[in-house]
Amino acid sequence: MSHDQSSLPDAEVAPPAGEPEPQWLRLDKRKLLLDPVSAVKQSIVPIIAVLVGASSSDNLWWAIAAPVLAVAAALFGLVPWFTTTYRITPTQFQLRKGVFNKTTSTAPLDRVRSVDLEATLLHRILGMRKVQIGTGVDDERIELDAVTIARAEELRELLLRARRAAAVATSPSPVGAGSGLPAAGAPWGGTDQPPAAAWPGGVTHPVEEAAPEQVLAVFTWSWVRFAPFNLARLAVIAAAVGAVSQLVGEVSIDAAQVAESAESALRIGVVVLSLLVFLGLAVTWLVVSVVGYVVQWWGLRLTRAHGSLHLSSGLLTTRSITVEEKRVRGVELVEPLLMRVVNGAALSTLATGVGEGGTTSILPHCPTPVAVDVASDVLGDDRPMRMPLVPHGPAARRRQHVAHQWTTLFFLGLGLVGHYVVSPLAEVATQAPLWWFLAPGLAWIPIGVVLAELSYAHLGHALTDDHLVAGHGTTARRRTVLEVDGIIGWVFEQSIFQRRLGLVTLQATTAAGGEKVTLTDVPEHLAVRLAARATPEPLEPYLAR
Repeated sequence: MSHDQSSLPDAEVAPPAGEPEPQWLRLDKRKLLLDPVSAVKQSIVPIIAVLVGASSSDNLWWAIAAPVLAVAAALFGLVPWFTTTYRITPTQFQLRKGVFNKTTSTAPLDRVRSVDLEATLLHRILGMRKVQIGTGVDDERIELDAVTIARAEELRELLLRARRAAAVATSPSPVGAGSGLPAAGAPWGGTDQPPAAAWPGGVTHPVEEAAPEQVLAVFTWSWVRFAPFNLARLAVIAAAVGAVSQLVGEVSIDAAQVAESAESALRIGVVVLSLLVFLGLAVTWLVVSVVGYVVQWWGLRLTRAHGSLHLSSGLLTTRSITVEEKRVRGVELVEPLLMRVVNGAALSTLATGVGEGGTTSILPHCPTPVAVDVASDVLGDDRPMRMPLVPHGPAARRRQHVAHQWTTLFFLGLGLVGHYVVSPLAEVATQAPLWWFLAPGLAWIPIGVVLAELSYAHLGHALTDDHLVAGHGTTARRRTVLEVDGIIGWVFEQSIFQRRLGLVTLQATTAAGGEKVTLTDVPEHLAVRLAARATPEPLEPYLAR
């Protein structure tokens, strides 16, 4: 990220001679309530440990230690408000924090790429927002943890437009008292409204006409039906089961009670008991997945205004993300295997300098037609999302089958080692026949065939005048669309096995998303023709005449 985390001398950011220095502003005073609560929450584990020690000991010091620790954590939480200040100069946003090791983080105004707002439940109760400022160089962001809702919106409006203002500012003056940014707790310039024409550096621009906001998508309750088909939240249940099993392992169990429970289970019936367990797990999964989906995406609203895409969502913790459209270089539509059963898909944008690794999720799992329509709106063209893909031919299909059967050979090799090496050492060779050891490898053969067919079915590419389309994925079908103007180079890779089949892996390098879009197992003649059609000028010297 293009901000300096080390201390900066004031001379480096000093205003021009004769100009007063911009004011350093503090965060909102309600942060004095927020941070102590957060500090106590982070210290809850040692506090509980102290309480447990107090309950199992007659020593008075244990009983005193818990409240002392809680008070100390709360007092420590007061420190950030006194040590954190920020200001906006004609060219930079600056944040100072720290007690002994003071740091000044800076973000040049003309390098600000994103200003996102976030609010936990406590933030919302106190009427505050967290402002996250990104410059697109890396995933680190400058954060203002506690500002009022109005100040957060004003900062976002100011910083997102400051790049244009910084480019034309010729006679800078400070942003602070009387020039756009007020002292903490005061309205902008002493009025109830932000100065629409006042910009960093004191340059005045004509007020832009507010373009009508275009609503691209909103949350609807019918989308909740997709939640149980997203297996990503199974990790939550697995963690909960692990925690419960660990607690159960520490509890002493009476053998007589176990025997009695086993007899009761037999009276109920193994089949009935299994159905009850399955039903309980299914209901638990249904509740966890639906609740998680609603908490994360409640109130989702995706809009377009002022040349940016704006996403807001969240029930307990609200998020407000802005993606500048001129930085969006493409989209990616993902349809997991189970999600395709109910015709569901998720959508992300590929952009330069915003999101996590250049990828921003703008739609959760929702109806595929909705995701396709939104992607078409973002791209300004519906052909990349609807056009059929060019298949990569029988050679690519054979390669997929061979690649997925390597796992079969691995399992068979393990089985042979287990039967002829491990079993004799364990003296169980006469008890375990060879086919027992080879069963996993043999069982994988049809699984590998199915996975290979799925992988080949999703493999393909297409090219329009403005977009490159890549289809890939095995269990999850992915369609990645990249603007041709966003391609900055090509990489041709060919393994020894691909060379024998006349295939090549083609990578379109870009500054957006994961910095490359990969087309796997493309026939050589198609790969060269595709790259030449997409970007003829860079490849012209290498083409045969």
